[in-house]
Amino acid sequence: LAALSASLAWPNLTFRGELDVDLGGRTVHLFATPGHSRDGVSAYLPAERVLFAADTVVTGIVPAIGDGDSRQLESSLLRIRALPIDLLVAGHGPPLVGQSQVTAWLEWITRYLRDVRTGVRRSLKRGLTPAEIPESLAFERFVGSRLSPDRHGMVRRHRDTVAKIVREFTERGAMDYT
Repeated sequence: LAALSASLAWPNLTFRGELDVDLGGRTVHLFATPGHSRDGVSAYLPAERVLFAADTVVTGIVPAIGDGDSRQLESSLLRIRALPIDLLVAGHGPPLVGQSQVTAWLEWITRYLRDVRTGVRRSLKRGLTPAEIPESLAFERFVGSRLSPDRHGMVRRHRDTVAKIVREFTERGAMDYT
């Protein structure tokens, strides 16, 4: 493993926020898209209208938050939605082709996160314990028939996302977390 690590070309350029890279006639716009993880980055080719979204956008599955934050993920999704995108290459799942397909999916996952946060907030106000909430916010209510519950452990993935958002609320100790 040490030999492999020594042979890799490590980055010699870092950035904060945004960076445009000229690849000899083709520009790649790199920009921070935190949420799934704190250090999420997406790559956009504006002339081609192509976005490589890494794990900020997943298709065919519910979004996972990892070590990130659902509010940051929603903000990143809104930023991505503002871009003209004809091809979206997700971190997991099939690529999305066509601006209407891209927009529809981004709107759905943004709404999914917002609705889950609202459900968590209401559940906490009703007195449910953090352990009870993931089971009380049913997959069918938030995902419906959009995704098969039998594929890729989807119900478990949904519960994990709900549990992560519950932790966001309880760690902040604030019910006004939106």
